[in-house]
Amino acid sequence: MTKPISTGPRTSLLASSIALGIAIVATPMPASATTAYKFVFSDKPGKDLAETYRLNHDSAGIPLKLDQNLVQVDAALMARIASTLPEMKDIRTQGRDLIATDDAAVVQLVKPAQVWVTFLHEGAAFKNTFGYFTYPEGSPPKSPAEVEHIVILPNASFSNAGGNAAGMRTGHRIDLGVFPAGIRIGFFVIANGWDGTKGVDPDHNHFYSLSTLNPEASEDLRKHMVLLKDSWGQRMVLGMEDLMRTGGDHDFNDVLFAVESNPVEAIKTDKIVELDYLTGSDLDQDGVPDTLDDYPEDPTMTTRVTYPSDKGRAQLSFEDMWPLEGDYDMNDLVLAYTLDEGRDKEGRVRQVTGSFQVKARGSAYAHGFGLNFPKLPADALESASVWVDNQASQPLVSEAGQPSLTLVLTENTLKLAPKNTNTRTCYTTKFNADKNCPEETGPTIHFQARLKQSYTRDEIGAAPYNPFIYIVGDRLRETHLPDQPPTAKSKTWLFGWSNEGSVPALGRYYKTKDRALPWAVNIPAEWKQPLEKQPVHACHPSFVDWVNSSGAKAMDWYKTPVTGCVFPTK
Repeated sequence: MTKPISTGPRTSLLASSIALGIAIVATPMPASATTAYKFVFSDKPGKDLAETYRLNHDSAGIPLKLDQNLVQVDAALMARIASTLPEMKDIRTQGRDLIATDDAAVVQLVKPAQVWVTFLHEGAAFKNTFGYFTYPEGSPPKSPAEVEHIVILPNASFSNAGGNAAGMRTGHRIDLGVFPAGIRIGFFVIANGWDGTKGVDPDHNHFYSLSTLNPEASEDLRKHMVLLKDSWGQRMVLGMEDLMRTGGDHDFNDVLFAVESNPVEAIKTDKIVELDYLTGSDLDQDGVPDTLDDYPEDPTMTTRVTYPSDKGRAQLSFEDMWPLEGDYDMNDLVLAYTLDEGRDKEGRVRQVTGSFQVKARGSAYAHGFGLNFPKLPADALESASVWVDNQASQPLVSEAGQPSLTLVLTENTLKLAPKNTNTRTCYTTKFNADKNCPEETGPTIHFQARLKQSYTRDEIGAAPYNPFIYIVGDRLRETHLPDQPPTAKSKTWLFGWSNEGSVPALGRYYKTKDRALPWAVNIPAEWKQPLEKQPVHACHPSFVDWVNSSGAKAMDWYKTPVTGCVFPTK
């Protein structure tokens, strides 16, 4: 038999991806209507696919008969995977040709063998479907319609990160059965493919081990899989990319599984790349070598992950006239920012640090700005501090009277705004909002918050969590990103008033009734905000399409503004 995969701690590979202020889905690439699907877990057959799914899986898409006796996956293996497939890093820049060609992207059996797959981790924002298909040597399928999709996991999400509390965990092993020699086993992922009613949504993007089945026009970008060998552990490690490769991060760790066979030598491995081997000291004795440990002297954290990336900043933009639309210029408070999460070996978050630069103020109001963590208790902090630019830091505590952790990072943005006294045409309360005024550099608010314990992604939420502003002198008047809940101090009695369209029972918040327009947007890139009194949809004509499609259309709406409508105008 094969050497058992070891259980233990694992380096975090969970992505801190977030929708652009509203949910984003992949551009659909429906499978053919003739495409066939089956489930690995189908002991109780139903009259159709949907019933078979419901009889054999729980409400979160996890197989009812999934073996809960986890096999061991040691920290060293996960560290090697993290070294080879680092989170949010384009693997084309890693110095090795890791992306598998078609003949090295499938499991090639040269002897009859029993085959298992073991869940390692996932680095996806989606609730992906994962499965396999087979074909005889020399006769690969020529189109998705020729593939018999055998679904291993309708929802290949880590526990408490898209699955339920008893969902997928490192070491969950699944027996695929015995296969004859000459069979090729390929794998597929359906991006955000889990459907709670029928198990699989065939209208979402399908990506395969075989690049010829994938939709991208470029041959290089059609490859979606890495298959690596761990000669020491006598197994393969597969990773897949769940986004169209015309975009995305190309880190190939959106699903991660080990593949084993008995006998071991049944899998042909001569063309498969070897996983990195690791050496070196481990000062904090957390199982991750110092060379791979972002916190080599802190055993509670191993990995730092930056949102939106380590190369740029995201941008929050607020319209502060809620519950009225106001001028809808979306420039009343504009913040360019990054957020860093310090994660432990389990992928859970222990520390959050961030920097928010006040990029523009187009309002006569003064604002407070904060971050709320709806699922964390108010006493979750071990320690925290906040400071502006190079000033001395001040203690940061959860706002009094809040049942959930709420960090007010500034109580008055107006006091932080740069003052322009050189000309009467420029406002003393506003900056970077009027075409007749020079561009100013706003201050940056920094904070660091260490938690008493590590929290899962489901518990802490995805960056930027739940940011909000309020009007100084009217603390109860909060503005949040769409579908983000208010804090306990908000004026919830204004929900549904006039054109305000919040319906708490449906999880709908901070959208207008008529067009579902938000009062705040988050974009994982910087963009030029509208000039004062210029509606955002006038300066960026595709904005409404983006909103109405929940981010699926016009995803680049902010890149092509109307000339002379935004700041700076050049």
